[in-house]
Amino acid sequence: MNYSILIYRILADAGDSHAAVRLAELLAERGDRDGAVQVWRTLADAGNSDVNSDAAWRLAGLLVERGDEAAVAELRTRADAGDWRAALRLAGLLVKRGDEAAVAELRTRAYAGDGFAAGRLTNLLVKRGDEAAVAELRAWADAGDWFAAGWLAGLLAERGDEAAVTELRTLADAGKPYAAWRLAKLLAERGDEAAVTELRARADAGDSEAAKLLAGLLAERGDRDGAVQLWRTLANAGNPDAAWRLASMPRR
Repeated sequence: MNYSILIYRILADAGDSHAAVRLAELLAERGDRDGAVQVWRTLADAGNSDVNSDAAWRLAGLLVERGDEAAVAELRTRADAGDWRAALRLAGLLVKRGDEAAVAELRTRAYAGDGFAAGRLTNLLVKRGDEAAVAELRAWADAGDWFAAGWLAGLLAERGDEAAVTELRTLADAGKPYAAWRLAKLLAERGDEAAVTELRARADAGDSEAAKLLAGLLAERGDRDGAVQLWRTLANAGNPDAAWRLASMPRR
């Protein structure tokens, strides 16, 4: 019998949460994962203190390490009950498994409003990058998911073909900020006259990202007056970065 464990168990049973934490740690160190899980579970379910919150996190981690069906079922139950730590760990576990059943569950949880599952699913779709994945990202973006909209804009910008740029332009015109930023960045990188003309038109229409990138492009080309005019307009509209840029412009 390990007397340290015995003492900590007695103290834990008497309501000493700090002793319970040390008991769980000792049990885990000795390889008694089930015993540690039981202690962490008791602590996690005991309240909302920092100790209880840490216990919930550690419990979720041990359940992931176990990875058997009973452990995964408990993660699901805890996630469904609103435990964000379990939801986060479960989403990561499903991604790690990566089979069709795991991805299907990830998708179901995402569509049910699990933000961690939605984020992981979006990352999977981005990594796949095929037409089916892009179509699903597009559906997420259309449904108002800003995270998916951001990744969709990134994928379209990376593709860079006319169809992708046209879609990016449509998203930007619809008021999607990530699309507007990606489009402006892509146009600035191209830097030809057509791109500059479009950047200017978008800046004139109130697109601050286009205005900032156009100002930088003009400054690089030696058009100080054009850059200053854009920075001044943005600064007067309350843009702190533009104000700093304006102040940093060398005096003639």
